[in-house]
Amino acid sequence: MLFNIKVTAMKNIVASIAVIFSLVVMFSPPVYSQLVQFDYESAGVSMSIPGNWVKSEHILLLLMPKSEDLTLEVEVLNALDLSEAVELSAIELKSVFPQDTSFVVDDIVINKMKVKKIDKMSGDEQLIFYFFKTPEGKIVKLHCQAPKETIVKYKGDLTKIIQSIKPKQ
Repeated sequence: MLFNIKVTAMKNIVASIAVIFSLVVMFSPPVYSQLVQFDYESAGVSMSIPGNWVKSEHILLLLMPKSEDLTLEVEVLNALDLSEAVELSAIELKSVFPQDTSFVVDDIVINKMKVKKIDKMSGDEQLIFYFFKTPEGKIVKLHCQAPKETIVKYKGDLTKIIQSIKPKQ
């Protein structure tokens, strides 16, 4: 008799967990939003942007999640090569972090394009630069500056956007 009571109690617990899980899944907003393809014509690249981000194109492209104060700026630079683009941005880095002007440049490849990456943290701020050299020879800069906790919160979205950038076909 005691065994039957334990089995019945266990079945009730499992059923309760299944019902709660189903309700959570049904009424929760999706954690990962669908990606929307965007062609950035003047840069000669396309990228995927999470559906919960807003985009606008003026002098440069601004991407920001609707609920946060986070901007990822994308622009075509008048630099001849990636090294020159990094040198030009070093001035901006020094103005943002005047007390901590050191930074590391990583050479990586994303979608067969050479990329220079700078990820700088100082105090509560984080600054991210990605410089892409497109097959057409254009230098495209992605730039994002925000409090560390905001960058960490949207790290997945930022990574998806950066990894999705590819030459427009």
